[in-house]
Amino acid sequence: MTTRKELEALLARVQKTTSLALALNYASTYGGYCLTNADTESAKYTDRMPAREMKMFLEGMLLGQKWAYEYKPLTGKKIQLEQF
Repeated sequence: MTTRKELEALLARVQKTTSLALALNYASTYGGYCLTNADTESAKYTDRMPAREMKMFLEGMLLGQKWAYEYKPLTGKKIQLEQF
């Protein structure tokens, strides 16, 4: 069972590596969690989804960033991988 604390910890890891100011918004009556702009919560980055799907989404963001740092664009050569 994924909890809000787990999602917030994943979001903190994502924010360390991006310049986006994201906030986790929850509303059970509207379908679960969504990512919004931290400054103005009216700007939504994702649709609402259950906690399990939000966890997979955030982990996917981390894996995408890991891949982007591991390989140089266009050359395909491996570079030093940073710890996330």
